[in-house]
Amino acid sequence: MSLERIFETKKDTENERWLEASVDECGGARGGGITVQIHKLENFNLPTELKKRTGSFIEMAGPTKYGYGFYDFQIGQGPKPLDLAKEVPRDRFYTSNIFKGLPQWSGSAGEFKGFIDTVAFRADARALPIKTGSIDGVFCSCLASVSPRGAEDIRQQTPSEAVSADVAAGGREDVKILRRRAIEEVWRALKRGGLLIWQGGLKSDLEFGKQIGFSVPHYEEQVFHDGQKTYKIVFLKKV
Repeated sequence: MSLERIFETKKDTENERWLEASVDECGGARGGGITVQIHKLENFNLPTELKKRTGSFIEMAGPTKYGYGFYDFQIGQGPKPLDLAKEVPRDRFYTSNIFKGLPQWSGSAGEFKGFIDTVAFRADARALPIKTGSIDGVFCSCLASVSPRGAEDIRQQTPSEAVSADVAAGGREDVKILRRRAIEEVWRALKRGGLLIWQGGLKSDLEFGKQIGFSVPHYEEQVFHDGQKTYKIVFLKKV
């Protein structure tokens, strides 16, 4: 990892000053290099904001194996890598999935290999069993539906998961629609001032979150060597 540049910029649509930084990373599983463009409001510090919220956090569609890797930085200090999930005490962090754990796949054919860990409670990200306006934060990474073929593999190997597999496949709901429904559900469940930590996102996720009322005090654009982009986004439900 090498720091490419840090610079300041203003955005006319915000009262606060925006800061931007760029970091080069190795390519990981995709190979090649990744450039991470970090955009944040000057006074928004990720660890501090998470510590301010002393209520419950949940993770949807988890558990995420490799954590929630974001960057934070200040003027005069280079970007610091953080696993945001580790900034929340374990006794206030509850992981959920529509299955009993996170389905694990391997091989070019995507063979089902069982479940990673177990969850605190089972829930569909589109219909959380959470009271309206009751939680401080939600984490979610790379939300997508299970394909009908994948659902059949789960059904054959673990018959007790058959009902969840049917719901998860859901006719292979378009990923954009699935994510919009999940973001709307998080909006309902969050307290005012609550945070949604959204990893592996699309640009359409960022735009939709803003449309329904979230502000975005921090986001990161990952640009891969082949030109593809993904987004890590912090959504804030305004007070």
